[in-house]
Amino acid sequence: MNAYELSNEALLKEFMTACARAGTSNSGLCYDPMAGINLSQAHYLRGVALARLEGKNPPFKPEDKILCTKPDGAYPTSGYHFSPMRGWTEPQKVARVYYKGNGIWELELTGHSKFYYSKDFTLAPPTDNSPPPETNDAA
Repeated sequence: MNAYELSNEALLKEFMTACARAGTSNSGLCYDPMAGINLSQAHYLRGVALARLEGKNPPFKPEDKILCTKPDGAYPTSGYHFSPMRGWTEPQKVARVYYKGNGIWELELTGHSKFYYSKDFTLAPPTDNSPPPETNDAA
């Protein structure tokens, strides 16, 4: 689900549901293995709502292919800047785009457990995997 494409009403409904699930699953009343996922969903939808209120549009969409623009690699947003992801020569796929406020966007990439700043990436050029067009040389 790309929540940035939801109507205002649908976004608020999803946000309220996510907050209710996160509150219940993190309450300690019972063991809920979905607690982390529920909380992550609530934070994601909070960012979507905040971006909409601030009139911001995400720099990328889910499924976009992106490339790192930094020669020394992309550092995770976690604050541990001693281990950038290096050697990304192939495009990475965007799983989710999180808005943190103040113009800061974070990316969740498919197959990676850390988040990265969107400013360190650019859209990868489209790849054309189609066969070359046929030519009629008989004329």
